Amino acid sequence: MERKDIQERLHSIINGLRSSWNNAEITDNSDLREDIGLESIDFLDLILQTETMFSIKITPSEAAGCKVVSDFVSLVEQKVNK
Repeated sequence: MERKDIQERLHSIINGLRSSWNNAEITDNSDLREDIGLESIDFLDLILQTETMFSIKITPSEAAGCKVVSDFVSLVEQKVNK
C-alpha cells in the first residue's frame, strides 16, 4: 500500500478523534497531543481503529515512539508493507 493512501486513511481517523474546538490543519509535522489535542484515550482509540483498518498489531512501545503524525504514518506503512 502506498504511503499516500495510508496517510489519507490515518488523517480521516485523526479528524474523527480530535476535539471539536480544534480546527487546525493536520500535517505530517502535527504533534498528536499538542497540536491535534489527542488525549490518552483518544490515542488508544487511534491505535485500535488503525489496527482494525489495516489488520495490523501495534505494540505499546511502538505507539510510545509516535509523537507526530509522520511517525505514526511511517509505523503503519512499515507494518502494512512487511
